[in-house]
Amino acid sequence: MLESKRAILRDLVFFESTGLPLHEDNATIVKEKIYLDRNNSDILHDEITTIDNALSRPWTVDRIYLRVRVPLWIEKNSTNPTRILTIVEKNIF
Repeated sequence: MLESKRAILRDLVFFESTGLPLHEDNATIVKEKIYLDRNNSDILHDEITTIDNALSRPWTVDRIYLRVRVPLWIEKNSTNPTRILTIVEKNIF
């Protein structure tokens, strides 16, 4: 299990995609706990808790990541060289 705590966030920070700003007192605390599921080792949990005076209570999100035991790797090769970037008249592929 890995636990971290971040207590310093500077400037105007938005809490989520709705645009809710965090409180201007900069007293925001973000705690994160990452661990494997006890019953299934192919499941990784990432619990993120935000404590802020703009919120009515601490807000916790549990993001779940699934392990793929046999991944499918796909490779795509291009037969025609494509210019991706030009810097000072030099092509970089």
